[in-house]
Amino acid sequence: FLREEKANPEAAKGLGVPEGTRLFHSLLVHHENDVPVLCEDRYVNPRLVPDFMKQDFSAVQPSVYLVRNVQYDQIEHVVDAILPTAEQARLLQMAIDQPCLMLTRRTWLRGVPITWVHCVHPGMRYRLGSRFRTDSVHGG
Repeated sequence: FLREEKANPEAAKGLGVPEGTRLFHSLLVHHENDVPVLCEDRYVNPRLVPDFMKQDFSAVQPSVYLVRNVQYDQIEHVVDAILPTAEQARLLQMAIDQPCLMLTRRTWLRGVPITWVHCVHPGMRYRLGSRFRTDSVHGG
């Protein structure tokens, strides 16, 4: 779904805004080969992203739209191991006792919150890793 609503206590705390603040809220399930791999629950500040509700998120993912169209100067990522809520388990077509990884991302521009999102990935369908290349070679 994609709707406008007033910030509940959790969303207000996540975005650092007063309860009742007008926000955009999206809840989307991403699929890979018809298998749900991500439940994305996002709140967006309409002051900084006024056209968010006008987007076709079946054509472009919200994160792609935001990165391409909205300036930000701070980003925070936190990864937690969780068990899904009943709704998340239903949307992700998994058992409620199976572990998930949840990425929580927040962004700001000049101290003003832009977005707060929980990305819940079924643990059995997700790997987290990285590979970095350095600019220098250290001898020893």
